[in-house]
Amino acid sequence: LSDGLHRIFIRLLCKFDAKAVYPHLTRHHDYDIDSILHLCQENNINDATAYLLERTGDMKGALALTFKQMDDDVGRLRKRLSHSAFLNVNKRKFDPSSLPEYQSIISTIKLGCSRCSNTVDNR
Repeated sequence: LSDGLHRIFIRLLCKFDAKAVYPHLTRHHDYDIDSILHLCQENNINDATAYLLERTGDMKGALALTFKQMDDDVGRLRKRLSHSAFLNVNKRKFDPSSLPEYQSIISTIKLGCSRCSNTVDNR
């Protein structure tokens, strides 16, 4: 794909299938990183943004974004768990791993570890 077509494709992914952006970027490398990074930042596609920041050498920015994402996820999980209505409905033994907020935290940790591992291996 040309740079222009790739930007259009990524823009459409951001709008209609945001979860597909990061996997696509890790499988394809023939795009203008700066313009795709801008699209990902505009659309708050944090996993893809962190990946592209790493590719541009901004490890500090990528790590900060990953920590911010985890902090946001933990905040959402805390909020959900603190709702008295939620707790009243779930008096029996509760497994937080079924919650999307919990899954998001685990996914962010796995992606961060995977990217850091690849970065260390490549140095």
